[in-house]
Amino acid sequence: LSYFSLNAQISLNVDLIAAIDRGDSRYSGSWVYVDPLGQEYALVGAKTGTAIYWLDNPDGMENEVAFIPGPSTNWREITVIADKAYVVTDVQDTDHSMQVIDLGALPDYANLISSYDDTFDKGHIIQKDIFDDSPYVYINGTTTTSGVHILDISDPFEPVEVGVYNPGYYIHDCHVRGNLLFAHAFFEPGTDVVDISDKSNPTFLYRIPDPNGSTHSSTMTMDGKYLIVANEQDGRDAIIWNIEDPNNLEAVATYTANNESLVHNPYIKGDFVYIAHNTEGLRIVDLADPEVPVEVGFYDTF
Repeated sequence: LSYFSLNAQISLNVDLIAAIDRGDSRYSGSWVYVDPLGQEYALVGAKTGTAIYWLDNPDGMENEVAFIPGPSTNWREITVIADKAYVVTDVQDTDHSMQVIDLGALPDYANLISSYDDTFDKGHIIQKDIFDDSPYVYINGTTTTSGVHILDISDPFEPVEVGVYNPGYYIHDCHVRGNLLFAHAFFEPGTDVVDISDKSNPTFLYRIPDPNGSTHSSTMTMDGKYLIVANEQDGRDAIIWNIEDPNNLEAVATYTANNESLVHNPYIKGDFVYIAHNTEGLRIVDLADPEVPVEVGFYDTF
């Protein structure tokens, strides 16, 4: 009864600041860039390119400050390291690549500085180590392998592939923390934990089980003790794993806002995990005690 009463609301502890629609029919991935002055920009994967919005814009953040065209797609994913954005697209077509966008001149402009297609063209998801700015990106779901391509972007004008984790089955997404890669094997039963201390030779360590498959994505608590794993399947809760001891993995809690929907993409900041929850919109869950997750905010979109 309390569940339905709560979800009759459109929001809890979250306020809508602006609604932006540049006219593209689809929007997908997004990321943030913070410039040296502390000003924030939203990078949004639109159907026809990457749109950039100045969130601290006194004239209204709904004004685009830059747009970088790209192949038309429903899946455009973005990450940012230093003052460069790295963008991949996923659709069966030609002229795809990983785009590298210079953000250093914002809010005046942003520009495409290079495109990488030496070892793949399309890619479904791009990730980085969200806990630091180490100069590597990780691309999943490419045209050439079913694994994870590791690129050194120390020189953003000339990215170099330095390794591939290619287990022979499809890796949909990954989470990176230091020398560990958590590779989500969508059609296999679980998450591969991989040692990437030598990025030229990624080495399988162990698997976090998921007997029902469809493992989609994950994020780790700040202390590195717990992994929150989401599945791309309606009716499947997110699972919170204690991973302190690989020989004694323990599922300590689960979370969903609607057991008929799916928990899609979780990201950690501090004690909170921010979740894109498909039909349930944005969900914010307090993980101060990961074994007792508490939903503390949401904004309900479809």
